[in-house]
Amino acid sequence: MLSVLMITYNQERFIAQALDSVLMQEVDFVYEIVIGDDCSSDSTRSILLDYQQKFPDRIRLLLPEKNQGAMRNFVSVLKACQGEYVATLEGDDFWTCPYKMQNQVDFLASQPDFVMCFTNSLIVDEDGTTIKEDRLDKDRRKHLSQVEILSGLVPPTNTVVFRNKVIKVVPDVYLSCINGDILFFSSLTGYGDAGYIDRHTASYRVHEGGIWSKKSEEYMKKNTLKTRLALLHTFASDYRSILLPQVQWSYLDLMRYYIEKREIREYIKAVTGYFLSNARYGMLPVRKVSVASERDRL
Repeated sequence: MLSVLMITYNQERFIAQALDSVLMQEVDFVYEIVIGDDCSSDSTRSILLDYQQKFPDRIRLLLPEKNQGAMRNFVSVLKACQGEYVATLEGDDFWTCPYKMQNQVDFLASQPDFVMCFTNSLIVDEDGTTIKEDRLDKDRRKHLSQVEILSGLVPPTNTVVFRNKVIKVVPDVYLSCINGDILFFSSLTGYGDAGYIDRHTASYRVHEGGIWSKKSEEYMKKNTLKTRLALLHTFASDYRSILLPQVQWSYLDLMRYYIEKREIREYIKAVTGYFLSNARYGMLPVRKVSVASERDRL
């Protein structure tokens, strides 16, 4: 009935808790856990093998010989998922509600117009202590359409359950993005809305080894831009007026960052990218931008 899609890389401190939070689920259907370990260099893989020996009928491992990157790993595991529904959980996060899977499968089974559903999530530190009680702002505590997700109202990935096989092929442009969840959810909601269940069911862990939460400011800005460019490339025909301003803002944000850091070459690259994106998709009169005045500050 359901496949749990789990990706992991060097998460030896957390992977057991993630698996235990799935194995504690109380359900009236058969489920599988499909895990892609992206060539971890710590003991993550040996922990996974131990769990597989204990639960051979429930856990399937994908163990590539070369590192693929987070999004390619995600797509590989997605292709291997056999369930009617798929629940997503990364190896450093965990679920907190033993009825999570049952409640979400029941929701989707009774609501055929929804393609996915999500819940609320907590933010915790490395030790699992709550940092923030409520991860979702009020605007995200509701059913979400494709246009709302494209506008930035993204469900917490570790709470999502979606209908499998809706997306037949994941576009190549997605594969180079670190934070590909908004891309994937935006594609999914082209086939139906995302339903919200008002409940806390999971915890998102902030730690030094995370692929996003503790990265540098430059890393976050550059990868946010890369994701927004991928969104614009994919959805420009329908949502150019929403997505192009996001791309413009990301380029301007990078320009300001490189001005402050006195990194002239990177600043010039950002300026060039800004004008090329506008040349390709057409400048929108959404704000006044004085690139010349910014350049003069160097």
